[in-house]
Amino acid sequence: VPELALARAITADETKRMMRRLSKENTKHYGRHLGKISHSNPSIVFDTILSQIQAYDNLIVPVVDMMKYLTPMSFDCLTFMVLSHLSSPSKSRLKEDGLNVSLWMQSLSSFCGNL
Repeated sequence: VPELALARAITADETKRMMRRLSKENTKHYGRHLGKISHSNPSIVFDTILSQIQAYDNLIVPVVDMMKYLTPMSFDCLTFMVLSHLSSPSKSRLKEDGLNVSLWMQSLSSFCGNL
């Protein structure tokens, strides 16, 4: 089991490193890189990407551009992870005022709409 935890940490670090360097100009390069790393550990990669998207909504357009290099299996895993994030009981879907949708929900909805 320690080997699996190490592989998970390495994949998450590689994904975060890729997301830090991502811009509109280099989506093709990092899209191919995403296709390679998401093929081996898709749930870890997409969990990290969705967490980054929920925190930083300016990443949505470049990440959507990167997604054209994914395999159909990766898209299935992405769908599962999006549903998992949307149905998380630990997150509040509304802001404290009870009227407006929370920021993480807006970012995730915008990502799904752009995809």
